[in-house]
Amino acid sequence: MPRTWSMPAWWGLCFAIFVALALASGAAAQDVLGEPAMGSSQNPAEMTVGTKNPEDLTVGTENPASLQGYSQPLPAPVNTQNPSALTAETVNPTSLEAAPYSLESLPGAAVQERQVRENVAREVADDSPAPSFPVSRAQAELQLNRARTRLEAANSAVGKMIRRDYPTGEARLRIYDEQQAAKNAMSAARESMRRFDGSSNGTAATNP
Repeated sequence: MPRTWSMPAWWGLCFAIFVALALASGAAAQDVLGEPAMGSSQNPAEMTVGTKNPEDLTVGTENPASLQGYSQPLPAPVNTQNPSALTAETVNPTSLEAAPYSLESLPGAAVQERQVRENVAREVADDSPAPSFPVSRAQAELQLNRARTRLEAANSAVGKMIRRDYPTGEARLRIYDEQQAAKNAMSAARESMRRFDGSSNGTAATNP
């Protein structure tokens, strides 16, 4: 019994014969994308792809300095000033003077000052040598020499205190009181010498 062909099989056979004939004849055909396709084969090693030197490829460049952006001033500009131009008012300390204030105006200041002076004078008197009454010219001369030495020391202490402006307070009063006590002792010693110098036998002369 002869073999029958269905319609799809028949069309498939015809399509295969057509493709075989096209490849055999080297005719150009169109692929499904519409591009020309060659039925002949080609060695892949002989296939080349277009190349280009990378150094020839250039990209457009632009100088950053030539780029300008939009600027806008500050809403409220701040005024500047040179610091060296800033001057402050200066005052010479030597020109500052304080109003003098007397201690005597303080309540009870006068009484307190008097008590201090009395106490210092009493201390100086207690530290002074006891008064002597020479009975001969030699004793009077010895008394005069001691009084002179004491007065020289007191004057030296006062001069040193004035130059240094120290000490102050009660110590200052004590130095002045010591100087005054030395002057009094010197006066007494000189008076004794005058009495002995007025006598002919070296004894103190007595007033009638």
